[in-house]
Amino acid sequence: MNKDLDIQTWRTKKTMCEFFSCIIDKKGKVYWDVYDDSHEYLITKFNLDANNDEVDKYVRIEVNPADGNIFNHKINNWSIKIDEQIIPSWYERNQKTLYEKNIYKALQTCFQKNFIIKKNNVKLDDGIWFVFDSTISKLEENVLIRVLKKSTVQKMWDSSTVQEMGGFSTVQEMRGSSTVQEMLGSSIVQEMWDSSIVQKMRDSSTVITSQYNYNDIKKPSSKKNNAIFIDRKNKIIFVGHKKVKF
Repeated sequence: MNKDLDIQTWRTKKTMCEFFSCIIDKKGKVYWDVYDDSHEYLITKFNLDANNDEVDKYVRIEVNPADGNIFNHKINNWSIKIDEQIIPSWYERNQKTLYEKNIYKALQTCFQKNFIIKKNNVKLDDGIWFVFDSTISKLEENVLIRVLKKSTVQKMWDSSTVQEMGGFSTVQEMRGSSTVQEMLGSSIVQEMWDSSIVQKMRDSSTVITSQYNYNDIKKPSSKKNNAIFIDRKNKIIFVGHKKVKF
């Protein structure tokens, strides 16, 4: 496991820059880290302010998908946004010929290293991932899935985390101190054991458990919430905020 990764920080983190964020310097070197999208984190990690006498020595960059889909990896779907009030002249002079080319190369490297798309029977025991249309057989240790869409995780163990479940994603079994931070769409958690946690349920998401209490999970106050919580032990179903016995 990367020692720079603080999984507890990720679990409690509430704000961040948009994916994909990076910083580029005058020489065209791109600084990025999948563990954190914050520009200030990158500045600190790579010690970019070491020479305080030099101004405008780097540029903060965000690269975002035009269609909002981070799993669409066609480069023409991604646009570069300069996150600076004043753009340095050195960047403008070589924007197309050097800097944008290097930024897109860094983005493609992230796609290759940290995305799992249309794969089956994948076992993960390290790192941070974005998963689409895939089956993960097991998450172990400090694995963090930042986005899980249209996918299935068969087993979550240890301190593994899914930040966001969307679409028709499914986690079949949670054990240890595994965590799902937010459930969206029609996502489902089929069983929870040990100290596993689901922090938020939204939309038409579903949790089925023999061990946990409905009040342990945060629900949005909106009356449009259709999340379903099935308590098999006490034979109670909650639909949104309404309780139904079965």
